[in-house]
Amino acid sequence: MGEYWIYEHGAHQLVRVHKGSCLHCRHGKGTGRGGSIAHGKWHGPYADRDEAFRQAAALGRARTRGCNVCRP
Repeated sequence: MGEYWIYEHGAHQLVRVHKGSCLHCRHGKGTGRGGSIAHGKWHGPYADRDEAFRQAAALGRARTRGCNVCRP
């Protein structure tokens, strides 16, 4: 169990599932450089990893997967 977040980047048509503690996620706040909020949207939190991946798939983006850094 843990906290999971989904980042949806509209311009790049990608979705990533992150652990809340991931340095790219920071519990839905992003990296703090402004880019993640300006170009995308955070969804969550989700308490269940499988639910986060189901919701990510439901967004219908072609490039959907888990983050390569935190490996949810």
